[in-house]
Amino acid sequence: MSPGNRRRLWLAIKTALAVAIVTGVAVQFTKILSQRELKELQFALRFEYLLPAGVLYLMAHCSWGAFWVRLLRDQGIAVSWFAGLRAYFVSQVGKYIPGKVAVIVIRVGMLGKPGTRLAVGVTATYETLTNMAAGALVGMLFLPYLVALPAEVSANVVYLIAFAALPVVLVLLHKLAVRLAARSRGPDAPPLHSPSTLLLAQGLLHGAAGWCLLGVSLGLVIRGVVPEPPA
Repeated sequence: MSPGNRRRLWLAIKTALAVAIVTGVAVQFTKILSQRELKELQFALRFEYLLPAGVLYLMAHCSWGAFWVRLLRDQGIAVSWFAGLRAYFVSQVGKYIPGKVAVIVIRVGMLGKPGTRLAVGVTATYETLTNMAAGALVGMLFLPYLVALPAEVSANVVYLIAFAALPVVLVLLHKLAVRLAARSRGPDAPPLHSPSTLLLAQGLLHGAAGWCLLGVSLGLVIRGVVPEPPA
């Protein structure tokens, strides 16, 4: 197959995959919005709350996406902020596909040039686990002061602490894997790289900022979508 035909075939495959993902997400949202409980509700929209809520929602994802771009650059992948954030936002559609593997597949497809596919997948894993840890930390710090925690949550705080420790555990496992792999690699092989503890600590700040922005955005949405009283 000629190079031109391969490019056209690859473009057709990517286009078909994009159409399939968008169609699946649209079908899923249609099913949710067509539920009887939602169809019977009438809402009055207050855009003075919804517009800033949308801006804060976008800022939250920009904070998370910025950390992923920083991880990519730390791995030696020369990616611009525009290309990195574009891949991050497009990949969010993959979260609505069962298994959520499509998120990494989309990112690899958009940025995974030969020699960088593994790094794109690894950084996506670091980004996800660090954001989970940041969410656990924010929950531990703020939830007891905002709401009365149910017994099921307050009695299992240890699980939140475990989530918060995920990046540290991942760094230790990665460094161990790097050492073990270095023994079987030649002396001239390029060194394997893992994110520094400082970068992951900064990632926790990225994640915590994103979760706080998302929480404020949700509060504005609740104020902006007011159920109308029954006639």
